[in-house]
Amino acid sequence: MELLIIAAFLFCTAFAAAGTMLVRSLMKTYDVPYLRFLLYYLIFIFAFGVYGIWGQFVIAFVASPDLSAEAVSAISIISLLFGLPFLVFAWLMLLRFSAGVAGRSFSGLFSTLFLIVNFCIIILLGVLTQEQKSTTALSFFKYYYSGASLVYFTLSAVVIFSPSKIIPPLNINDRIRIAAIYITGVTLQVLSIFLIEKDIIMALVFAFLLFGSASAIPIFLNYFVVFRITQKSATPVKVNIQNFFEKFEISAREADIVKEICQGLSNQEIADKLFISLQTVKDHTHRIYIKTNVRNRMQLMNKVAEYKVESQKSKVFRVDD
Repeated sequence: MELLIIAAFLFCTAFAAAGTMLVRSLMKTYDVPYLRFLLYYLIFIFAFGVYGIWGQFVIAFVASPDLSAEAVSAISIISLLFGLPFLVFAWLMLLRFSAGVAGRSFSGLFSTLFLIVNFCIIILLGVLTQEQKSTTALSFFKYYYSGASLVYFTLSAVVIFSPSKIIPPLNINDRIRIAAIYITGVTLQVLSIFLIEKDIIMALVFAFLLFGSASAIPIFLNYFVVFRITQKSATPVKVNIQNFFEKFEISAREADIVKEICQGLSNQEIADKLFISLQTVKDHTHRIYIKTNVRNRMQLMNKVAEYKVESQKSKVFRVDD
Protein backbone atom coordinates (compact mmCIF):
# COMPACT_ATOMS: atom_id res chain seq x y z
CA MET A 1 0.00 0.00 0.00
CA GLU A 2 2.87 2.37 0.79
CA LEU A 3 4.27 1.87 -2.72
CA LEU A 4 0.86 2.58 -4.22
CA ILE A 5 0.59 5.80 -2.25
CA ILE A 6 4.08 6.89 -3.30
CA ALA A 7 3.35 6.08 -6.95
CA ALA A 8 0.08 8.04 -6.86
CA PHE A 9 1.85 11.00 -5.25
CA LEU A 10 4.56 10.98 -7.93
CA PHE A 11 1.96 10.88 -10.68
CA CYS A 12 0.09 13.80 -9.12
CA THR A 13 3.33 15.75 -8.79
CA ALA A 14 4.14 15.07 -12.44
CA PHE A 15 0.65 16.19 -13.51
CA ALA A 16 1.00 19.41 -11.51
CA ALA A 17 4.45 20.22 -12.89
CA ALA A 18 3.53 19.38 -16.50
CA GLY A 19 0.25 21.30 -16.42
CA THR A 20 1.82 24.42 -14.95
CA MET A 21 4.75 24.41 -17.38
CA LEU A 22 2.48 23.91 -20.39
CA VAL A 23 0.28 26.86 -19.44
CA ARG A 24 3.32 29.08 -18.97
CA SER A 25 4.51 27.96 -22.42
CA LEU A 26 1.13 28.89 -23.90
CA MET A 27 1.28 32.30 -22.22
CA LYS A 28 4.65 32.94 -23.86
CA THR A 29 3.40 31.83 -27.27
CA TYR A 30 0.02 33.59 -27.31
CA ASP A 31 -0.91 37.08 -26.22
CA VAL A 32 -4.27 36.05 -24.73
CA PRO A 33 -4.91 37.48 -21.24
CA TYR A 34 -7.36 34.83 -20.05
CA LEU A 35 -4.69 32.12 -20.06
CA ARG A 36 -3.60 33.49 -16.72
CA PHE A 37 -6.94 32.35 -15.30
CA LEU A 38 -6.10 28.81 -16.39
CA LEU A 39 -2.74 29.12 -14.62
CA TYR A 40 -4.47 30.38 -11.45
CA TYR A 41 -6.98 27.53 -11.71
CA LEU A 42 -4.17 24.98 -11.77
CA ILE A 43 -2.37 26.62 -8.86
CA PHE A 44 -5.49 26.69 -6.70
CA ILE A 45 -6.72 23.18 -7.61
CA PHE A 46 -3.29 21.70 -6.95
CA ALA A 47 -3.12 23.57 -3.63
CA PHE A 48 -6.48 22.04 -2.71
CA GLY A 49 -5.13 18.64 -3.68
CA VAL A 50 -2.10 19.08 -1.44
CA TYR A 51 -3.91 20.39 1.64
CA GLY A 52 -7.28 18.71 1.27
CA ILE A 53 -6.24 15.27 -0.03
CA TRP A 54 -2.57 14.55 0.51
CA GLY A 55 -2.78 16.26 3.86
CA GLN A 56 -5.07 13.43 4.93
CA PHE A 57 -2.36 10.88 4.16
CA VAL A 58 0.19 12.85 6.15
CA ILE A 59 -2.20 12.95 9.09
CA ALA A 60 -3.04 9.25 8.79
CA PHE A 61 0.51 7.90 8.45
CA VAL A 62 2.62 10.51 10.27
CA ALA A 63 0.58 12.18 13.00
CA SER A 64 -1.91 9.47 13.99
CA PRO A 65 0.52 7.18 15.87
CA ASP A 66 1.34 9.97 18.34
CA LEU A 67 -2.14 11.47 18.79
CA SER A 68 -5.47 10.37 20.14
CA ALA A 69 -8.30 9.41 17.81
CA GLU A 70 -10.17 12.61 18.71
CA ALA A 71 -7.15 14.78 17.91
CA VAL A 72 -6.55 13.03 14.60
CA SER A 73 -10.21 13.49 13.68
CA ALA A 74 -10.09 17.21 14.52
CA ILE A 75 -6.87 17.76 12.55
CA SER A 76 -8.30 15.87 9.58
CA ILE A 77 -11.41 18.07 9.49
CA ILE A 78 -9.34 21.25 9.84
CA SER A 79 -7.12 20.11 6.96
CA LEU A 80 -10.15 19.61 4.72
CA LEU A 81 -11.62 22.98 5.69
CA PHE A 82 -8.27 24.65 5.06
CA GLY A 83 -8.20 23.22 1.54
CA LEU A 84 -11.72 24.32 0.57
CA PRO A 85 -10.91 28.04 -0.01
CA PHE A 86 -8.35 26.98 -2.62
CA LEU A 87 -11.07 24.91 -4.26
CA VAL A 88 -13.49 27.85 -4.35
CA PHE A 89 -10.91 30.10 -6.02
CA ALA A 90 -10.11 27.30 -8.48
CA TRP A 91 -13.77 27.08 -9.54
CA LEU A 92 -13.91 30.84 -10.00
CA MET A 93 -10.74 30.85 -12.13
CA LEU A 94 -12.15 28.03 -14.26
CA LEU A 95 -15.33 30.01 -14.90
CA ARG A 96 -13.32 33.08 -15.87
CA PHE A 97 -11.08 31.04 -18.16
CA SER A 98 -14.13 29.49 -19.82
CA ALA A 99 -15.62 32.94 -20.34
CA GLY A 100 -12.36 34.04 -21.97
CA VAL A 101 -12.43 31.05 -24.30
CA ALA A 102 -15.88 32.22 -25.42
CA GLY A 103 -14.67 35.80 -25.88
CA ARG A 104 -16.54 37.04 -22.79
CA SER A 105 -15.72 38.07 -19.23
CA PHE A 106 -17.39 38.01 -15.82
CA SER A 107 -18.10 41.19 -13.89
CA GLY A 108 -16.53 41.93 -10.54
CA LEU A 109 -19.98 41.67 -8.96
CA PHE A 110 -20.33 38.05 -10.10
CA SER A 111 -16.93 37.14 -8.66
CA THR A 112 -17.76 38.83 -5.35
CA LEU A 113 -21.12 37.08 -5.02
CA PHE A 114 -19.56 33.76 -6.00
CA LEU A 115 -16.95 34.04 -3.25
CA ILE A 116 -19.44 35.19 -0.64
CA VAL A 117 -21.85 32.31 -1.29
CA ASN A 118 -19.17 29.63 -1.27
CA PHE A 119 -17.35 30.95 1.79
CA CYS A 120 -20.65 31.04 3.65
CA ILE A 121 -21.09 27.37 2.73
CA ILE A 122 -17.57 26.60 4.00
CA ILE A 123 -18.37 28.31 7.31
CA LEU A 124 -21.58 26.29 7.54
CA LEU A 125 -19.61 23.11 6.89
CA GLY A 126 -17.23 24.07 9.67
CA VAL A 127 -20.12 24.48 12.08
CA LEU A 128 -21.81 21.24 11.05
CA THR A 129 -18.63 19.17 11.33
CA GLN A 130 -17.33 20.79 14.52
CA GLU A 131 -18.52 17.98 16.79
CA GLN A 132 -18.49 15.19 14.22
CA LYS A 133 -16.01 12.37 13.76
CA SER A 134 -13.85 12.51 10.66
CA THR A 135 -15.77 9.68 8.97
CA THR A 136 -19.08 11.49 9.45
CA ALA A 137 -17.62 14.87 8.53
CA LEU A 138 -16.15 13.37 5.37
CA SER A 139 -19.67 12.70 4.09
CA PHE A 140 -20.50 16.43 4.32
CA PHE A 141 -17.37 17.28 2.31
CA LYS A 142 -18.14 14.60 -0.28
CA TYR A 143 -21.61 15.96 -0.95
CA TYR A 144 -20.42 19.56 -1.04
CA TYR A 145 -17.55 18.81 -3.42
CA SER A 146 -19.65 16.58 -5.68
CA GLY A 147 -22.64 18.90 -5.89
CA ALA A 148 -20.69 22.13 -6.29
CA SER A 149 -18.21 20.63 -8.77
CA LEU A 150 -20.96 19.26 -10.99
CA VAL A 151 -22.68 22.66 -10.96
CA TYR A 152 -19.58 24.76 -11.64
CA PHE A 153 -18.00 22.48 -14.24
CA THR A 154 -21.31 22.21 -16.08
CA LEU A 155 -21.69 25.99 -15.89
CA SER A 156 -18.15 26.38 -17.22
CA ALA A 157 -18.99 24.06 -20.12
CA VAL A 158 -22.11 26.12 -20.88
CA VAL A 159 -20.24 29.43 -20.66
CA ILE A 160 -17.77 28.25 -23.32
CA PHE A 161 -20.62 28.31 -25.85
CA SER A 162 -22.18 31.60 -24.75
CA PRO A 163 -22.59 34.17 -27.54
CA SER A 164 -20.03 36.95 -27.82
CA LYS A 165 -19.66 40.18 -29.76
CA ILE A 166 -16.12 39.22 -30.77
CA ILE A 167 -14.83 36.14 -32.56
CA PRO A 168 -13.95 33.50 -29.92
CA PRO A 169 -10.23 32.65 -29.82
CA LEU A 170 -11.04 28.94 -30.26
CA ASN A 171 -13.24 27.37 -32.90
CA ILE A 172 -16.39 25.48 -31.98
CA ASN A 173 -14.82 22.01 -32.23
CA ASP A 174 -12.04 22.92 -29.81
CA ARG A 175 -14.55 24.38 -27.37
CA ILE A 176 -16.63 21.20 -27.58
CA ARG A 177 -13.56 19.14 -26.68
CA ILE A 178 -12.70 21.39 -23.74
CA ALA A 179 -16.27 21.10 -22.45
CA ALA A 180 -15.98 17.32 -22.81
CA ILE A 181 -12.80 17.38 -20.71
CA TYR A 182 -14.65 19.34 -18.03
CA ILE A 183 -17.63 16.99 -17.86
CA THR A 184 -15.62 13.77 -18.17
CA GLY A 185 -13.15 14.82 -15.47
CA VAL A 186 -15.72 15.90 -12.89
CA THR A 187 -17.95 12.89 -13.58
CA LEU A 188 -15.10 10.44 -12.99
CA GLN A 189 -14.16 12.24 -9.78
CA VAL A 190 -17.70 12.11 -8.41
CA LEU A 191 -18.06 8.44 -9.36
CA SER A 192 -14.82 7.60 -7.57
CA ILE A 193 -16.08 9.32 -4.42
CA PHE A 194 -19.32 7.35 -4.21
CA LEU A 195 -18.51 4.03 -5.91
CA ILE A 196 -15.20 3.15 -4.23
CA GLU A 197 -15.97 1.92 -0.74
CA LYS A 198 -12.49 1.72 0.76
CA ASP A 199 -11.53 5.24 1.81
CA ILE A 200 -7.81 5.00 1.15
CA ILE A 201 -8.29 3.60 -2.38
CA MET A 202 -11.01 6.16 -3.05
CA ALA A 203 -8.71 8.98 -1.96
CA LEU A 204 -5.87 7.77 -4.19
CA VAL A 205 -8.11 7.37 -7.24
CA PHE A 206 -9.76 10.72 -6.58
CA ALA A 207 -6.38 12.47 -6.22
CA PHE A 208 -5.16 10.90 -9.48
CA LEU A 209 -8.32 12.00 -11.33
CA LEU A 210 -8.27 15.50 -9.81
CA PHE A 211 -4.68 16.23 -10.83
CA GLY A 212 -4.98 14.38 -14.14
CA SER A 213 -8.17 16.06 -15.33
CA ALA A 214 -6.83 19.51 -14.39
CA SER A 215 -3.66 18.87 -16.40
CA ALA A 216 -5.66 17.52 -19.36
CA ILE A 217 -6.80 21.06 -20.23
CA PRO A 218 -3.32 22.58 -20.82
CA ILE A 219 -2.16 19.36 -22.50
CA PHE A 220 -5.02 19.61 -24.99
CA LEU A 221 -4.47 23.34 -25.57
CA ASN A 222 -0.74 22.93 -26.02
CA TYR A 223 -0.70 20.00 -28.44
CA PHE A 224 -4.01 20.12 -30.31
CA VAL A 225 -5.13 23.76 -30.49
CA VAL A 226 -3.96 26.94 -32.17
CA PHE A 227 -5.59 30.11 -30.89
CA ARG A 228 -7.07 32.67 -33.23
CA ILE A 229 -5.13 35.91 -32.99
CA THR A 230 -7.32 38.88 -33.78
CA GLN A 231 -5.99 42.01 -35.47
CA LYS A 232 -6.39 43.96 -32.24
CA SER A 233 -4.11 41.68 -30.26
CA ALA A 234 -1.83 40.62 -33.10
CA THR A 235 1.67 42.02 -33.11
CA PRO A 236 4.26 41.81 -35.84
CA VAL A 237 5.83 38.37 -35.83
CA LYS A 238 9.49 39.20 -36.04
CA VAL A 239 10.55 36.21 -38.04
CA ASN A 240 12.87 35.82 -40.99
CA ILE A 241 10.10 33.83 -42.62
CA GLN A 242 11.73 33.59 -46.04
CA ASN A 243 14.75 31.83 -44.56
CA PHE A 244 12.33 29.42 -42.90
CA PHE A 245 10.62 28.66 -46.21
CA GLU A 246 13.93 28.22 -48.02
CA LYS A 247 15.50 25.98 -45.39
CA PHE A 248 12.59 23.55 -45.33
CA GLU A 249 11.80 23.85 -49.07
CA ILE A 250 8.29 25.14 -48.47
CA SER A 251 6.39 25.81 -51.69
CA ALA A 252 4.44 29.01 -52.34
CA ARG A 253 1.07 27.43 -51.57
CA GLU A 254 2.47 25.71 -48.48
CA ALA A 255 3.87 29.08 -47.39
CA ASP A 256 0.38 30.57 -47.61
CA ILE A 257 -0.92 27.81 -45.39
CA VAL A 258 1.92 28.24 -42.87
CA LYS A 259 0.99 31.93 -42.59
CA GLU A 260 -2.65 31.13 -41.95
CA ILE A 261 -1.75 28.47 -39.38
CA CYS A 262 0.33 31.07 -37.56
CA GLN A 263 -2.75 33.29 -37.59
CA GLY A 264 -4.69 30.56 -35.79
CA LEU A 265 -7.12 29.57 -38.55
CA SER A 266 -8.56 26.07 -38.67
CA ASN A 267 -8.21 23.86 -41.77
CA GLN A 268 -11.73 24.71 -42.89
CA GLU A 269 -11.13 28.44 -42.40
CA ILE A 270 -7.90 28.21 -44.41
CA ALA A 271 -9.73 26.38 -47.19
CA ASP A 272 -12.42 29.04 -47.31
CA LYS A 273 -9.93 31.90 -47.28
CA LEU A 274 -7.63 30.45 -49.97
CA PHE A 275 -10.53 29.08 -52.07
CA ILE A 276 -9.24 25.52 -52.02
CA SER A 277 -10.74 22.27 -50.76
CA LEU A 278 -10.44 21.08 -47.18
CA GLN A 279 -8.62 17.93 -48.32
CA THR A 280 -6.08 20.06 -50.20
CA VAL A 281 -5.36 21.98 -47.02
CA LYS A 282 -4.93 18.73 -45.10
CA ASP A 283 -2.57 17.35 -47.75
CA HIS A 284 -0.44 20.50 -47.77
CA THR A 285 -0.39 20.59 -43.97
CA HIS A 286 0.73 16.97 -43.80
CA ARG A 287 3.59 17.70 -46.21
CA ILE A 288 4.56 20.77 -44.19
CA TYR A 289 4.73 18.66 -41.02
CA ILE A 290 6.96 16.13 -42.78
CA LYS A 291 9.29 18.78 -44.18
CA THR A 292 9.64 20.62 -40.87
CA ASN A 293 9.70 17.45 -38.74
CA VAL A 294 6.80 18.48 -36.49
CA ARG A 295 3.66 16.63 -35.42
CA ASN A 296 1.10 19.40 -34.86
CA ARG A 297 0.30 23.07 -35.33
CA MET A 298 1.75 24.15 -32.01
CA GLN A 299 5.12 22.62 -32.81
CA LEU A 300 5.05 24.24 -36.26
CA MET A 301 4.33 27.66 -34.78
CA ASN A 302 7.10 27.22 -32.23
CA LYS A 303 9.48 26.24 -34.99
CA VAL A 304 8.56 29.31 -37.03
CA ALA A 305 9.08 31.46 -33.94
CA GLU A 306 12.66 30.20 -33.63
CA TYR A 307 13.54 32.21 -36.74
CA LYS A 308 13.49 35.52 -34.94
CA VAL A 309 15.15 38.59 -36.31
CA GLU A 310 18.64 38.94 -34.90
CA SER A 311 19.67 42.10 -36.71
CA GLN A 312 18.08 45.30 -37.96
CA LYS A 313 18.44 44.05 -41.53
CA SER A 314 15.94 41.23 -40.90
CA LYS A 315 12.48 41.85 -42.20
CA VAL A 316 9.37 42.06 -40.09
CA PHE A 317 6.69 39.59 -41.14
CA ARG A 318 3.03 40.26 -40.28
CA VAL A 319 0.40 37.63 -40.88
CA ASP A 320 -2.29 39.01 -43.16
CA ASP A 321 -5.96 38.82 -42.06
